[in-house]
Amino acid sequence: MGTTCRPWTLALLAILTAGCAEGADDFFTGRPSGMALAHNRVLDGSLASMAELLVIPARFPAATPVQRAQWQGSAAAWWAQPATRVRLLKAVQGLETRQRLALLAWLAPLPDLTGPVTADGVAELARALEEAPGLTAPAR
Repeated sequence: MGTTCRPWTLALLAILTAGCAEGADDFFTGRPSGMALAHNRVLDGSLASMAELLVIPARFPAATPVQRAQWQGSAAAWWAQPATRVRLLKAVQGLETRQRLALLAWLAPLPDLTGPVTADGVAELARALEEAPGLTAPAR
């Protein structure tokens, strides 16, 4: 006699896994990865999509340096585009304090994992954010 999956078993499984946080490994891998999707959503031009990219450091505090470098590449690429700089700075203003602090922490140099273009872009972005008024103050 074969095994069948009863509807209540599926419902129980759904309930038990509801609300489980996605881990950094799951987010940064796959085709397409969550990181790639977040990067590409910024193309829609909304503050929400930029904010989604900027809260990744707060979502995954235990991410590996390689994963952080991957995120840095995306952040540096968007910072390099003059059209998205203003939106990036506006999106930062809407973040919670803990999200802003995590963002700054993830902008720390990773010299062995990023190339000079990314490193320069990340350094420039970090300087701009540190100079932005109210970066470490509570969001309104």
